[in-house]
Amino acid sequence: MAMGLNSLIDTIKRSIITGTSANVKIVDKSFFAELLGEDNNPDIKGNESLGIKPFWKYDTTKRFPFFTALLRLLYACFMCIVALFYWIASVVCWMFTGEWKSKRTSARLNAIIFISMIIVYIVLIVSMLAFLINNVLLFPPNSDINSRGAITMNQPCGREHTVYLFNTAICWANTGVELLEGDIVEITTSGSFYGRITDLNDKNRDNARLNFNWNNTAYPAKTETFDSLCIYKEADAQFGSLLCHIHSESAGNAYDSDSCKAIIQLASGQKNSFTAHQPGYLYVTVNDIYLTDAVLKKIMASNTLKRELLPYGKENFLQTAWQNPTLWFNDNLGEILLNISITRNVIKSDGSTVSPGIYSRLYRLVEQEANNDHKWIHLAIALVALTLLLSADYAIGRMIQRKRKHTSSTPS
Repeated sequence: MAMGLNSLIDTIKRSIITGTSANVKIVDKSFFAELLGEDNNPDIKGNESLGIKPFWKYDTTKRFPFFTALLRLLYACFMCIVALFYWIASVVCWMFTGEWKSKRTSARLNAIIFISMIIVYIVLIVSMLAFLINNVLLFPPNSDINSRGAITMNQPCGREHTVYLFNTAICWANTGVELLEGDIVEITTSGSFYGRITDLNDKNRDNARLNFNWNNTAYPAKTETFDSLCIYKEADAQFGSLLCHIHSESAGNAYDSDSCKAIIQLASGQKNSFTAHQPGYLYVTVNDIYLTDAVLKKIMASNTLKRELLPYGKENFLQTAWQNPTLWFNDNLGEILLNISITRNVIKSDGSTVSPGIYSRLYRLVEQEANNDHKWIHLAIALVALTLLLSADYAIGRMIQRKRKHTSSTPS
């Protein structure tokens, strides 16, 4: 038992007066050295003193036997890492001295570990506060306009928000938004367009119904009979839907989804999200008919398509289409405003940040869960599941204890 000088003198006096012996052990060590020194119990050695063994202990005398065993398993796994660190220290010592000695009870090594952990905790706290202040609270909201007219506003933690006004008469317009592999893109749209500008004049003059539906991105697109002729030809293809494609400026545009599976169709009336699978610039267009030779042959071979698509049934209209495949894009009337949110996979450092990658990703996870509309439902489900598991663990433990008591009380 550790005691002060006065307590030691009182013990000696008491032993002399009463004539009884007293066990006094004087250790010339400070409390800190004693705390970091060897174990006081020499019977406990090796992994037992670190709490590794037993690795799994299911004790039915506990109120929650399974939960207690699980916590012990996690603790043992953590202590295995500590034991590995001590083993590495012993190996290093053996390499330099040629003597194998366990460093688990080394006061110097334990003191170094203790002080190092305190320093690490302080550095982590300071770096977290610096990140929160520099990268979140005082983040400079810089914005710029690229060569394509898109307005980009930088946001904290490697996020960007871009606004781009898209003219539907352009086939594959370059937004100027550069993406890298792994970037997460979220797009919302607003606006509308009509696919034949001459109809707006002629049908309004005659007070007649338009030949096609007016395409509004706020509502789901309606299926047309000629959807299979558009650039995007998959089973879910819809005329007038917005298409995205990521490629470099030197690469050519794709006009057929059968030959290019990287074309993405965005659903109307909702937020669309996808991950960039290759680097490049983001191109957009509406799902209209690009007049390739194969498409023109299909139209000429079908009287239904000729009657529905050719303006006023004039087949000589196709003669111009042979020289201008984008003819049916050029007569689109309308604009669509794109709101593009990008979550960068590679977070660039501006020189004033501290560990921007790690902290930014952790902040994203917390922010995503905090902004989740169903976060309270998720929390309630987690609490109910935890309560049921603990209840079942407690009930099973009680049943085992009662059965054991009943077996021990039954005479043989």
